[in-house]
Amino acid sequence: MFKLTNKVDKQSQLLNEQSQVIEKQQDLIKKFSKSSNNKAEKSEILFEGKNLVAVHESAPNKWINKVMSILFTRDELGHGIIKDEKSRNSKKKV
Repeated sequence: MFKLTNKVDKQSQLLNEQSQVIEKQQDLIKKFSKSSNNKAEKSEILFEGKNLVAVHESAPNKWINKVMSILFTRDELGHGIIKDEKSRNSKKKV
């Protein structure tokens, strides 16, 4: 009987700890949603006179390339890890 009571006490303590974690997470979610609801969506983010929000492309990789071409120099882009739509990932088999 003592072992059963001990197990129940441990389970109860574990549930209390989990409840506290869930409450903290819910509080964080509430704070985040309140702060994001109060802020207006930005209509422009300027970088060297170019509006990054206004960049539109037909595919995500094209959009990334366009934004990166605004943010980085040709030399910096040459050493990047994002590939254009024509490049293929070629892994060598071991």
